[in-house]
Amino acid sequence: MKPPRVIKGQRVASTNLDLHGERFSKNALEKFAGKNERIPLHQNHDMSKPTVGYIENFRVEADPSNVGEWVLIADVHYLVEDIDEAAFGGFSISIKEAFAGNQTNPDFEIYLPYPIYNDTNLVESMASEFSDAVICKWQKKGKDTLSHALIVSLVGLVLKPIWEDIYKEHIRPQLNGLFGILSHLKKKNISADFVQGLFGPRGESVGAYFIPIRGKENDCYTDEKIFAGVRKAHQFLFSDKKSLSIGAKKIKLLFNPKNRSFEIIHIEYADGSDANIIQ
Repeated sequence: MKPPRVIKGQRVASTNLDLHGERFSKNALEKFAGKNERIPLHQNHDMSKPTVGYIENFRVEADPSNVGEWVLIADVHYLVEDIDEAAFGGFSISIKEAFAGNQTNPDFEIYLPYPIYNDTNLVESMASEFSDAVICKWQKKGKDTLSHALIVSLVGLVLKPIWEDIYKEHIRPQLNGLFGILSHLKKKNISADFVQGLFGPRGESVGAYFIPIRGKENDCYTDEKIFAGVRKAHQFLFSDKKSLSIGAKKIKLLFNPKNRSFEIIHIEYADGSDANIIQ
């Protein structure tokens, strides 16, 4: 169907009880709105699909249909002519909330989806084994459950000519931690995306976001394949004119089973604009 060019004041979250029996707090909504960010418009929270526009101008208002509740509204902009009807059927954001583990100086962030973040045994086990990780709720409003988790490495990398040393000193130790976390999630049949922190051409923090083939994470997440993806991301950031000009925020890589490697599919710039990369 053909979407409108812009929807003003679209509801994207609220403090009302959701389908999971949980709710966002007003503070969480205000914190999200306070970032004053423009964010890409994804289809059904699927990071592997091309973005179709952006959302901006977030604000929190009283819910006119439910006294005492609050809504997060925003303006939704479309940059495409056609869109899947299912993707057009609703809007929502995701909010990440730390609640266990190392909340003061972590090297990893582990975002667990509903209902897994309510699994006390799993959370306590991971918090105990991975003392350098903070564990967070990844709240995404929708009907689906048991969606994938997200693991973020907060240790930034500056690639140097002697990349073998960088690999040995930084990449491999971080990936050992990643593989340990993945093994815990695999026992619960949970897939996970992985984000490696990088430094961009303007010294900014950039997340290299890796998306595996679901169910084949062990094949996708090897240290060689991730490091090859990191190098691709680094080369792109330092050759892309817009990255050099304004800086970047996130660069996404999707595993391609044909060439058995991660390929760049999307970049989000520091100003909130973004671009889908056609391979």
